[in-house]
Amino acid sequence: MEKTSHYFSALTSGLYSGVAAQLDDKGKPQLVALRVIENSPATFTEVHTSGLSEGTADQLYLALRLAAIDLHLDKHPAIPLILDDLLITFDDQRTRALLPVLAELSKKTQILIFTHHSHLNELASKNTPALQLHQLTA
Repeated sequence: MEKTSHYFSALTSGLYSGVAAQLDDKGKPQLVALRVIENSPATFTEVHTSGLSEGTADQLYLALRLAAIDLHLDKHPAIPLILDDLLITFDDQRTRALLPVLAELSKKTQILIFTHHSHLNELASKNTPALQLHQLTA
């Protein structure tokens, strides 16, 4: 939960302070997002996953995946992480938040991102200087 919270907060540019697990009315575990109130990470409201926008829900699910990969890398040899059109539901603001997160994770493993969205090249170049871009031509 700690790593997921870290990634989710970073991916949402601090709009959410993280995630928490709780039991629903039937005693079944569920995940809730902790939305920051008044720019104070210590003050938040719980948002159920069904109440998240599609883009924010995608950020949450990506945070879960990145946390699992990060935990795996702590105990196992690195293998390349291949991401194909990961940013389909991400607007430019979400993409700018994601790039530094991937740059940090790339210190542990190689990350390859495939996309056909050419505007992402400019966003990546401006926001992640260490990123190496390779364009394939027809």
